[in-house]
Amino acid sequence: MDILQSSYCSSSESEEEEELVEPVPIVPQAVLDKYSISPNIAKYQPGSEMNFVRGRWNTFAFIEMRTSTQQRALLNKTIACVNEKARLLGVEFEPLHQSEMGSPQPLHVSLSSNVEFSTRKELDLFPKMLSIELMQKFPLHFDVQFEPALKLFDNYDKSALFLTLNVSDSVKRRYLSKLSTIIQESIDCCSLEDNTKQRQQWNFVNAHMSIGKTSKTEMTKSYLHDIHGNSDQAELGFTEKFRMLNDVIDTVHLKNSELDQFSFRCHGLKVTKERANIWVPFGNSTTV
Repeated sequence: MDILQSSYCSSSESEEEEELVEPVPIVPQAVLDKYSISPNIAKYQPGSEMNFVRGRWNTFAFIEMRTSTQQRALLNKTIACVNEKARLLGVEFEPLHQSEMGSPQPLHVSLSSNVEFSTRKELDLFPKMLSIELMQKFPLHFDVQFEPALKLFDNYDKSALFLTLNVSDSVKRRYLSKLSTIIQESIDCCSLEDNTKQRQQWNFVNAHMSIGKTSKTEMTKSYLHDIHGNSDQAELGFTEKFRMLNDVIDTVHLKNSELDQFSFRCHGLKVTKERANIWVPFGNSTTV
């Protein structure tokens, strides 16, 4: 019995140990960026998953939003409201603000399509050139705001659907249009090849933040099956179902008080470099 008793801590000993436990330190943003898994941008360009095999070097520019507990609760509520209506059409969205294991995931607003460089040297030069351009041509910060209506997007091969918050028109016109120009000028300066085709694949007018994703629905599976037979019929069928789903989603509007919760101040952008994210601040800002 004495042996058993000596193997277990008393309640007082347990309490003392709990008091001695130090809080886990916050992981620095630089470390998170270095070991980050880049956002999934395959929806913007067909065949992008083969670029490594072809000897291409990819990058992608975006604004990152790291959600708070309150924002994640509101996102869960919004997605649940949409799913209640979308299930009638056989569609259900999974949240993008958390992983399959339930850990928080950052959201992002795209600022470019998937950009291909032909050499590692071009890829290394791009964030440096972009940093110089932003320091000279862009203000210190701006507030990212969204529209009350949700919007539906599909990817390049229609295998997945994305539930999104549309960036407000005023932010697009005043800030994202200028950012788009600066990013493209930096790409052109670094690239040894013509980027006209890549430039046409993204437009600031469609800037949005994806909050939910669905794949392998009857809608997408039907299209992927029919496209190999009657492509015109497959396109028409998908377009009609897409319109119906968009009409359903359009009935879900966020209140102004809810939109205010999603608004956040942007001090810079990020670009992907292999498996890491590179922070590129505006002006003289050092805030991440």
